[in-house]
Amino acid sequence: VHDFKTPINSIEGMLDLIIKGHLSAKEAEELANKMQHYVAQSKVSIDQLIVWLKSQMGAISTTKTQIDLKRMFEKVKTYHMRLSEQKNLSININLTSTISFYSDKELLFIILNNLISNAIKFSPRNGSIDLHGTMKADKNLLITVADHGKGMCHKQIEAILDTSDHAPTASAFSETGTGLGLIICKELIEKLSGSIKIESEENQGVKISIILPTT
Repeated sequence: VHDFKTPINSIEGMLDLIIKGHLSAKEAEELANKMQHYVAQSKVSIDQLIVWLKSQMGAISTTKTQIDLKRMFEKVKTYHMRLSEQKNLSININLTSTISFYSDKELLFIILNNLISNAIKFSPRNGSIDLHGTMKADKNLLITVADHGKGMCHKQIEAILDTSDHAPTASAFSETGTGLGLIICKELIEKLSGSIKIESEENQGVKISIILPTT
């Protein structure tokens, strides 16, 4: 909902200014360029939603291609640039080395996009988000996303990680909770034969670690 409503609301406000004639030609052109960015962002969100719906119907298959992790991180950072700038947040990319591996590029982008989107949403203004990648000794890939925001309680974390048939659904979370996005991430990570770990304390931020096979 956040990924859809934010660009739509922005486009609506920009169109209102243009229609009412409050802008010069140059200002209108600048807004048109921003609207083009928001439309492109919305199209990506729609594609991501379709992929997730397919996963719910068991109709999704993974296609592994070679991925450059730095390029993937930069793509995610660029995708969220306007939202992070609005809150004056810095997204810090940290790689221990050049990392190239095989996985499903589309699913991994959706996973990282959701994690960064959550981190931005729950980070205070003028804060930072850390995006880290390293190759483990067992040749698996470790990716961590850490923010310094409101954090989550243990009950929320347990609800996300619970694999039983009676696990709480996203409705167990408040409107401002971080539940659904992480539930989607967990499901897609499992599609990639990976695992997720969530560490958090209330008002202490959230650190999410993902381990993925690289072949």
